[in-house]
Amino acid sequence: MSVYPRPTNARIYSNVIDKAGSGVGLGDDGTSTSSGNEAWNNVVSNSVAMPRDGGGTLQAVLVMCSGLDSSSIGNELFNNDSFGNPDGIASVNSHISAERLVLSGNISVDPRFVNAAANDYGVPSSSPVASWGLWNGA
Repeated sequence: MSVYPRPTNARIYSNVIDKAGSGVGLGDDGTSTSSGNEAWNNVVSNSVAMPRDGGGTLQAVLVMCSGLDSSSIGNELFNNDSFGNPDGIASVNSHISAERLVLSGNISVDPRFVNAAANDYGVPSSSPVASWGLWNGA
């Protein structure tokens, strides 16, 4: 799910992203800011690395953030689940400071989908993400 370019105050919550290149992609185009965006209670699972335009590979992660301009502030991804993603929770360039992007409370646990192979992304009440109100694919 790309939130690009220049999103402001976007709210991304209670989504299931399964077998995509990565989960949430956040960025700007260098001419204006990406600020005040939040993502929470999302499950990103079984991501696969994808080719990048111009060469290289995008990592298979919960959040991909290759660049935020210095005026982009207040973006936060919290209380999300990154399960079965080979590259973990985040791919964030080292120059992106905490004032630009905060990652907190994200977990890596099996959400226990009812039947992901049949696109049934419901979760039982015993799931660690049961209270998140996830979209179930119906």
